[in-house]
Amino acid sequence: MITQIRKVGNSAGVLIPSALLKEVKLTVGAEIDLTVENGVLNIKPVKAKRQGSREVSLNWLLADFQDVEGELIPGAVGAEVMEDDEHDHRACS
Repeated sequence: MITQIRKVGNSAGVLIPSALLKEVKLTVGAEIDLTVENGVLNIKPVKAKRQGSREVSLNWLLADFQDVEGELIPGAVGAEVMEDDEHDHRACS
């Protein structure tokens, strides 16, 4: 496929047709690695490094959050998991 290099601010850019993005399973915002080998510009996707999943408690997420009155907003709205002081996991209800 033939395309053109375009001016983008003080840099240059190339538009990649959506059909090509779909073929290589990339989306807008995906990280790519640009290299030059023997005068050829190569574009390769950066593979995400999976760090493994971990459970995070709602208390950990909200540790530094306070509402305007200085207290956390009470009440669960879903299947949040709360910890008490002994780190006992229990579902809010």
